Amino acid sequence: MKKPWVSPVRSVVVRVPRLDEARLFYEEAFGLTCFAEAEIDAPAVRELWGIDGEALRVAQLGQPGESWGMIELIQSSGVDRLFPPRSSQPEELGLFTLNFLTTDLDRAMQRLASRGVSFVSPPQTYETRPGRIIHEVVAQAPDGQRWTLLQVGGKIDTERHPLGQAIATVGTMVSSLEEARVFYAGILGLSVALELEGKGEPFSTLLDVPPEAEMRLILFTSDEAWVGKIEALQLKRPEGDHRSTGDFSLARAGSYRMMSFLVSGLDELIVRCRQGGVRLLRGPRSIERPFLGSVRAAVIGGPGGVLLELLERSGEARSTP
Repeated sequence: MKKPWVSPVRSVVVRVPRLDEARLFYEEAFGLTCFAEAEIDAPAVRELWGIDGEALRVAQLGQPGESWGMIELIQSSGVDRLFPPRSSQPEELGLFTLNFLTTDLDRAMQRLASRGVSFVSPPQTYETRPGRIIHEVVAQAPDGQRWTLLQVGGKIDTERHPLGQAIATVGTMVSSLEEARVFYAGILGLSVALELEGKGEPFSTLLDVPPEAEMRLILFTSDEAWVGKIEALQLKRPEGDHRSTGDFSLARAGSYRMMSFLVSGLDELIVRCRQGGVRLLRGPRSIERPFLGSVRAAVIGGPGGVLLELLERSGEARSTP
């Protein structure tokens, strides 16, 4: 089996207006731990991230013991210049949800609701394979951010925080699932862990789409990691429904900025991306990356308008397989 070119999702970068408030929310509502904070005034980092203006404040949160599935909060009042011009495709939406596992869905919902979070629908229950029962709900913050909460099997009674885990899956919405497969599996070398398609319940209720809408998704993994996976979701709207997929996902209303990955062989991977028609938006360049140190970095555009930050630490280059 070939080694993937990228790690699991190292972190999802989220831009917030007030870092202290956002950090407290993720600590209390999701049970995450703040590993570190930093003030970044290096122009190279601001330019790579496409944020003009003053120094940035950044905080990194996650689950102790996990190297993947973290959240990095960025506070800056500078102008955002990283997003490419809007595509003519209304499905070009970028990230639209972060998926967290919970041991007790009811208690997790209570914690979020007490902090002003609403829910797209009541929790839904379904079976993914014989004996594997999933309880799921989609939560939404006032600013448009979305989180999917999953309880696998029965709830576990414990005094521990019902969430408190790393990001299990990052959800992206795409206009072509086959293009997503070529990008994530063909170019980045990720493995397909799951393919699923359906129409009607429970998916139409969970996603707040018409019952006639067709849903297909592929779940991609790197090195079979259980956290930091990527979900590519494609919705086919019923004939006569003139709403865009953006009306369902609200991705542009949120502040999810990009996914961050560690890579081995950045230059070779950029060549692969260019050959596959992938957009190189920034870099490659050497920077002092917050929480990682000296790296070579680049930002590329993926399916659905999603942004990926590629980070190569010194000594981790590799030749093309």
